[in-house]
Amino acid sequence: SLTLFSALASCAQTYRALVMMGAGIGFSLGSGLVPVSVLLSEATRQDQRMAVRGVCQSLGGVLGFLMLVAVHLDDPTLRHLHWRNLLRGFSCSAAVLWCLAYFCVPESPTFLAASLRAAQDSRRAWREAVKLEHEEKT
Repeated sequence: SLTLFSALASCAQTYRALVMMGAGIGFSLGSGLVPVSVLLSEATRQDQRMAVRGVCQSLGGVLGFLMLVAVHLDDPTLRHLHWRNLLRGFSCSAAVLWCLAYFCVPESPTFLAASLRAAQDSRRAWREAVKLEHEEKT
């Protein structure tokens, strides 16, 4: 949704539409921070969690600095800033990061454990049903 709202904001024709898309970007960022933190906590070893969390927290600052560098290269005086192009670039980078996460981040270990338990329970129930049916025939 971050990519979607950023792309829509770059096409905004009015200030009101830009503010609404900005609110959508903020909502997307806010609603995505908690799941990312939980997934990182579940997918990393316990002794590496602080380091991974520190890298993720630092990444936001580094990317924010790079955004400021891009703004400075576009228009240092901020009088004729091409903000639409900057938003399009931001939405493209968010789309690339989403693709990387989709294809590279494994499922949550908690989800996999719950799925495994459910599969084992269904197999156990199936075996008991077959066993009962076999006992009834004999």
